[in-house]
Amino acid sequence: MSIDGILQVLRKNVENASPEEIKAFAKELRRRTDPGTAIYIVTRIENTLKEIIEYYMETANLEKKYNGDKLINRLFRYPGPLSSFSAKIDYVFSMGWIDEETWKHLHTIREIRNTFAHSDVEINFENEEIKNLVKRLPKQEFFSTPDTVERFVGAVWVFVRSRLFVSEAKLHKHRRDRQREEKAQEAREVLARNAAAGGTSSASAAVAPRKPAPGG
Repeated sequence: MSIDGILQVLRKNVENASPEEIKAFAKELRRRTDPGTAIYIVTRIENTLKEIIEYYMETANLEKKYNGDKLINRLFRYPGPLSSFSAKIDYVFSMGWIDEETWKHLHTIREIRNTFAHSDVEINFENEEIKNLVKRLPKQEFFSTPDTVERFVGAVWVFVRSRLFVSEAKLHKHRRDRQREEKAQEAREVLARNAAAGGTSSASAAVAPRKPAPGG
């Protein structure tokens, strides 16, 4: 099936895929070779993971500099601890933002990308090593007899994309919960300061010398 055919199937069967998003996705895939398709899709996934990680970090701290270098660059630029796709996958799993199944499928997708990128000769989705890797990915039932590229694109779009959407939703909830807790903590601190200030005033009044009564 052609890329256009694959995207037509996805448009009909994927609830959260807007026509505009599918159209833009198809435009990118049409002009790419098989290796280019794999690398492009994986790059999109990696960028999404980076956005998820950044979203939950302290934004103000990411802009801080050490020797003129922003923390965000020290983390995500090579050889930073989150510079590789593998590290990003492991990090989001370690934080509980994706489940074990998604974690394993993301690593399979990473292996597919690496196999294409590091091959000494030009290969495509009919390569045996690629086909065996793609077989590890979940099959989408709306492809009756999926070939390798259908299974790869379908799995990435439906399985991984939907799981990452769930992950993003969890992060939004975590952020909202944390913001609510921070506001509640600030309110408690204000009350404590006010109570302390009120107590000090009362104590001062208690020990202050009384003025002599008129005519005393």
